[in-house]
Amino acid sequence: MHKLIITVSTISLLAAASTTILYLHTRDASKQVVLSRALDRANAFALAARTTNVDDGVLARMAKLMQDETAVYACVYSLGKTRLCEEPPPASVAKSLDFAIDRVAKKKRYFSQQIDSGRTVLWFPVSVGTGALGLKEPIGGFGPGPHGDKTRVLTLVVDDGSSRWLMSHSTLHAALMALLLLTLVLLTVRQLKTMSKQQEMERAMGEQRRFAEVGRLSAVLAHEIRNPLGAIKGFAQYAAERHPGDETLREDMDTVVTESSRLERLVQSLLSYARPKQQLHLVSTPVGDLLHRVARLAGAAAQEKEVILETSASSPGDISAELDAEQMLQALLNITINAVDASGEGQTVSLGFQRDEEHLIIEVRDQGEGIDPAMLERIFEPYVTEKKASGTGLGLAVALRTTKAHGGRIEVDSRPGHGSVFRIILPLS
Repeated sequence: MHKLIITVSTISLLAAASTTILYLHTRDASKQVVLSRALDRANAFALAARTTNVDDGVLARMAKLMQDETAVYACVYSLGKTRLCEEPPPASVAKSLDFAIDRVAKKKRYFSQQIDSGRTVLWFPVSVGTGALGLKEPIGGFGPGPHGDKTRVLTLVVDDGSSRWLMSHSTLHAALMALLLLTLVLLTVRQLKTMSKQQEMERAMGEQRRFAEVGRLSAVLAHEIRNPLGAIKGFAQYAAERHPGDETLREDMDTVVTESSRLERLVQSLLSYARPKQQLHLVSTPVGDLLHRVARLAGAAAQEKEVILETSASSPGDISAELDAEQMLQALLNITINAVDASGEGQTVSLGFQRDEEHLIIEVRDQGEGIDPAMLERIFEPYVTEKKASGTGLGLAVALRTTKAHGGRIEVDSRPGHGSVFRIILPLS
C-alpha cells in the first residue's frame, strides 16, 4: 500500500512538473509569436517608406493605421527626437526615447526593450526614399516631400498578452491536468481505504475462523481430556498418599500431578481464548483496587520464585475507569504472571498506573532478561511463547483481545538484559 502511495505521488509530481513546463513554454512561445508579427509589420512599413514617395505626414498616418490589439502604440520619430504623430507615447517609452533613437542611428538596426510587465517596445529604423519624381531634398524643415534627414524611427509598443488565447488554452490544459491528478489521487485514496477495510474484514474473518477452530478443539479437550486427566491426577495423589515411605514413587507421582496440572492450565487457556467475544459489562472500577487484586492472585507465583511483587498505587480507588473488571483482571493477571516467570530471585515486578487527559495507562514492569527482539513482534500471536516448559502461548493473546475490546492498545518496551515494560493504554471516555 505504501508503495502504491509513493508511485501515485511520483506520477502526480511528474505530471505537475510537465504541465508547468508546458505552461511556461507556451507563454514564451506566445511572446515570440507576437514580437515576430510586429517585426514583420515593421519590415513591411519600412519597405513601403523606401519604395514610394511619402512625406512625414503620410508616415504618421501609416503608423497610426498599425495600431490594433497587438501594437497598442505606433509612432514615427526623426533622428532629432521629434515626434511626427499627434498621440504622445507612454511614459515608459518617453523615458528611454533619447537612448533608443541614438542607438538606432548608431547601429542602423532595430532592437527591442521590455518596458512594462507584458509590454515590449520595438525601435525600427526606416529609410525614406526620394520617390518616383526625383525631388531634391530640402535642407531642413519637415514639410511635404523628402528631407535631408532621410532616416526615421518607427516605434511600436507591443502587448505581449495580446495572444492571451494561447495562454488561456495553456491554462485550461493545466487546469484539466490538475483536475485529472486530483481525481486520480481521490480515487487512489478511496481504493486504499477500500483495500484497508477489506483487509481488516479478512483479518476479522480469519480471527473468527481461528476462534471457531480453537473452539472446536477446546470442546474436544474439555470433554475428552479434562475428565480422564482429573482421574489420572487424583490416582497419582492417592498413590503417593498410600505409600509415604516410597520416595521414588512419591517423586514419580509428583511429576504426574505437576504435568497434569500443566495440561489443565492449557485446557483452561484454550477455553478462555476460544470463548466467543462477550459484551463488556462496563462499571466504574477503582484502578488501584484492581491492581491490588492482581497482586494478591499473582502473589503465590511470586512467592514461589522469591520475586518481589509490589503496586505503586498510593491509595486504592484514587482513580476510577469504566472497565469490565473481571475481563481486565484476567488480562492483567496474564501479563503479571509472565513478568514473574521472566524475573529471577530477588528481582521486582511492579504494577502501577497513571492518567493523562484522555487515557488511563497501566504498567507492568519487570527486571528480567527482556524479550528476544526476534520474538518481540510475535508475542501476541496465539501459541507463541518463550516459556517452553509451562507456557501455553495464549495469555498475551487473551490480554490483547480484552484490551482491544475496551478500545485500547498494548505497548511493549523491552531490551535484552534490561527487563520489560507492558503498558495497557485505555481511553477514559
